[in-house]
Amino acid sequence: MTHLSSFAQYFFPLGNFIAPIIIWSAKKNDSEFVDFNGKQILNFQLSIFAYSLILIAISLPLMIYGFAAEKVSAWLKSNPKTLNTISACVLLIIGLYVAILQTY
Repeated sequence: MTHLSSFAQYFFPLGNFIAPIIIWSAKKNDSEFVDFNGKQILNFQLSIFAYSLILIAISLPLMIYGFAAEKVSAWLKSNPKTLNTISACVLLIIGLYVAILQTY
């Protein structure tokens, strides 16, 4: 019953935490088996929640970067003179850096 209660998430928000906690806290003194499984269920649900937050924290910046890179790339393709200007500035900075390193 406690394992099935984690499906309550499909009926109300945070049901996968609330329903197992209610069942576990009501029955944990009756049976050692229920106590052990209740702890395991809550551990699993909290672990899945933590892993989801970690994956969101990793993937969200990557998606934002991918979207921004696509927009910048499309803008540069539509303005080729801008791309040439940026390339010239980058090469000029690299050349100045190399020249300064060789003089000292």
